[in-house]
Amino acid sequence: MIEYITERLLEAEGLKPEDIKTIAVPKIADRMTLLDSGELKAATLPDPLSSLASQSGAILMVDDTKHPEYGYSVYSFRKI
Repeated sequence: MIEYITERLLEAEGLKPEDIKTIAVPKIADRMTLLDSGELKAATLPDPLSSLASQSGAILMVDDTKHPEYGYSVYSFRKI
């Protein structure tokens, strides 16, 4: 489900499907750790981890509230 929503949100923001590369990181805590360490360029995280990622320097890439057709439950971040 997370991969589906992530892909739809990124496509809604103008990315082409062939430009989107995903890997499965089922455990959300692992996803957060990989993002924080720089091993992931971006991650889709639920709150409160999305807020924690923002406080740690992650930058919001997609605001799902702009695309209510895909839900209001996930956020994608990229750490620079």
